[in-house]
Amino acid sequence: MQTMKSILLLFIALSLTVRIWAGSVYITIKMEDKPVAREPIAIYNTRSEKILSKSTDDNGYISLTIPEPGTYKLELVNKGATYMININNSTSVYTLRLTRNASNQWQLQK
Repeated sequence: MQTMKSILLLFIALSLTVRIWAGSVYITIKMEDKPVAREPIAIYNTRSEKILSKSTDDNGYISLTIPEPGTYKLELVNKGATYMININNSTSVYTLRLTRNASNQWQLQK
């Protein structure tokens, strides 16, 4: 009986771990083939709640762990440029370009 209880608790713990850490995301951001270095970013969920803040490194690179699968908005805080990222239970890799659109606003493109 004790063994069965231990197995059940282990199963519950593993299930919660999978739900808490849904996916890893690796992002590189460049502008004119140069890294966008030390740029603060924010990640927002579908309810527009900020769930994560970080900055790119000297190479324009950032790695994140997103808690739940879904669609999230990545924002370059100082530029106002955004890009929607899709997270599932696996690793996602994005290489994004920072450009200006016809209205001279910053934008992120794949």
